[in-house]
Amino acid sequence: MTINEQELQEVLRSLDDFQNSISDRKLRRRIMRKPAKIVVDAARPKVPRSKKIHYRYSTPKVVKRRRATKGSGVILAAYVPGNLRKSIKRLNFRKSFREFVGPKLRKGNTKGVFGLNATKVDGYYAAMMAGSEQAFRKRFLEPALTANAGRILKTAEQELDKEIAKLKKDTGL
Repeated sequence: MTINEQELQEVLRSLDDFQNSISDRKLRRRIMRKPAKIVVDAARPKVPRSKKIHYRYSTPKVVKRRRATKGSGVILAAYVPGNLRKSIKRLNFRKSFREFVGPKLRKGNTKGVFGLNATKVDGYYAAMMAGSEQAFRKRFLEPALTANAGRILKTAEQELDKEIAKLKKDTGL
């Protein structure tokens, strides 16, 4: 499926206009939560799944410039097939008032087995798999967005109507 660049820009612009029309940050995030979930559900099947477990190593080196010999590293992390798919999530950035969708990166302790469940995932290699962050976005996230653009906007409008009705009820208007 080819993506028309003009069509994609139109969808992104309409989503931006919709989000900018709401001034309250928390309300905006509550409204955009379900539309973001639609993008997540559409993008996950597009991400390829490996057939084997992959490992990340720590390789102690005698000389900094020389690469360690094969098999001499210590296994730090194991990535189960499907880890990258599971890492596609709605990302919560505290200081931002927008909703983002992309691979969730593990912070802090990055050792262990990733991808066995939906909570312990690490998509640090997403950009390496696609070639770059922009290539990952163009290959997996943008097609999911354009294919479901109508559904996303409709869901956002429905959520806005629900929030307006809730505010009317709370304020007594």
